[in-house]
Amino acid sequence: MMVEDSIISTVVSILKSSTQSTTLAACFGLLKNLCEASESTAQLAGDSDVILIAMNTIQVYCEIPDIVASTFSFLRTVVTIENNQLHYLELAQKVLSAMKDNPNDDRVQSDGCHLLAELPKSRALKSLFQSESTEMILVAAAKEFPDLCKNAIDGIFFRNRFLVNA
Repeated sequence: MMVEDSIISTVVSILKSSTQSTTLAACFGLLKNLCEASESTAQLAGDSDVILIAMNTIQVYCEIPDIVASTFSFLRTVVTIENNQLHYLELAQKVLSAMKDNPNDDRVQSDGCHLLAELPKSRALKSLFQSESTEMILVAAAKEFPDLCKNAIDGIFFRNRFLVNA
């Protein structure tokens, strides 16, 4: 556990001090791999500053697909961890905004759709997913990248009681 703390602490320090897209993308890729390898690491990442940094990264670097896709991939590893520090509605809004800003990037669209599909059910999310603007973003992703996105989007819409006919 001490080694995991040290690794996450080091990566957080790098994330806080770097503005280079390759460094940020690599750090979130490393965190994703570490979280996939160890549930205790995922728990640490879900409880730490990493969540806040990831949320800010999506917002600040929303037009840089490599960073956004890496951040989404990392967040997918912690979204299902109990007691994580994610604010699901805020996350969903930022994911949708990044998807809207990167409509032609298959990684952003795919990871965004799958991340949204893994969010737990809530009234606030149901309302967001039923909004016209959200529906337009998700339907566009399903049409542009049907092999990557359609099943995840159908799951989102089904969960919220309507299906996409893309």
